[in-house]
Amino acid sequence: MAGRRARELKAYRSKRWTALRDKVRSRAGCIPGTSVGRCERCGRTDTLAVHHKQAIADGGEIYPDLTGLEAVCRDCHRDSHHARRTSVADGDPALDAQIGAWNRLLAQ
Repeated sequence: MAGRRARELKAYRSKRWTALRDKVRSRAGCIPGTSVGRCERCGRTDTLAVHHKQAIADGGEIYPDLTGLEAVCRDCHRDSHHARRTSVADGDPALDAQIGAWNRLLAQ
């Protein structure tokens, strides 16, 4: 497992990943050279992370095509990982978004 984790981390420093990440950020309206744009889940303007829709641990590709990646804000990114651990409908973006919205409402 440690070897796989090291390969994954190295992959995120590669030119291939950087190109994919930049395309996803561009799609989300990020200003070139920054990670600030519009979240593809909730629409909020914030610092975005590029998220794999199918987790690598679940057999997802490190370098999926662009439809396998999404630019999400911190809250949606956290919610997607939390939902992955707690949801029986893992991988359902609509359900993940609903769970995230409920979690934000409950936190208020």
